[in-house]
Amino acid sequence: MASTTNDSNGADGQFCIHCVTGFRIPGEPRGKMETIHGLPAYVATPTSPASDSATKAIIYFYDAFGLKLANNKVIPDKIADATGLTVYVPDVFNGGGLSEESVSVARSTAADMKSASLFTKLKVGAAFALAGPFFARNLPAFKIPKLKKWIEELKASYGYTRLGGVGYCYGAKLVIALNASDHIDVSVANHPSMITNGDIAAIKNPILFNCAEEDPMFSQQYAKDVQKQWAEEGGKPVNEFKFYPNTVHGFAARPNLADRQDKEAFEGAFTAGVEFWKAHL
Repeated sequence: MASTTNDSNGADGQFCIHCVTGFRIPGEPRGKMETIHGLPAYVATPTSPASDSATKAIIYFYDAFGLKLANNKVIPDKIADATGLTVYVPDVFNGGGLSEESVSVARSTAADMKSASLFTKLKVGAAFALAGPFFARNLPAFKIPKLKKWIEELKASYGYTRLGGVGYCYGAKLVIALNASDHIDVSVANHPSMITNGDIAAIKNPILFNCAEEDPMFSQQYAKDVQKQWAEEGGKPVNEFKFYPNTVHGFAARPNLADRQDKEAFEGAFTAGVEFWKAHL
């Protein structure tokens, strides 16, 4: 991409404060854990299956908290009910993930983060430092080949012909890579992390980007530059870019639902994803 760059923040293993902090959302998981082709996975089934649920499903790629954080089970349950499709959450961390103790450390909005106290900044800094070794052990480059094989086996054994995908932060890196390899047919990328210009250029299939206002990993300006360049070049896959004011990286996965704007952004991104799948999957 000639006129845009995100490579300064795109390398595998790079992350930001908001990748490792956030809030627990209410709700209790109702799905179940299964081992599918050797990989543990959380499986969320819809209360009212859609007419095409036998041939379509959605793969959910979680953030750095993995299945340790209930959000990454509660949100798939909600997606299953909203789409009528089964949602699979492959546990690529094999029971690992960042500690839930990091949740509720950071500010929830762009304005709050800029005005955070020194004490809050120190707490956030501690959470950030502890996350480094985890990301080094779980580079996306290690996970993507295994996920490609797993998805191929899932489709072959369950009879799925079309797969939607959604990724949050770390998981958005995975869903974008799997879009480029045709393993995911319709993608939703929520505030992606570790994205390079090459990742963007390789996208082949329909994709929705839900973007935060304050995001050092996938800045709003970078997203707008990509949107503009794609529109000018033409010939790109179906795409949408949505921007949510006064939000920080992580708002679609770990929102502060006590904050009105954060709640509206979380719900807006969720609904946008559901509508995008219904239109294109």
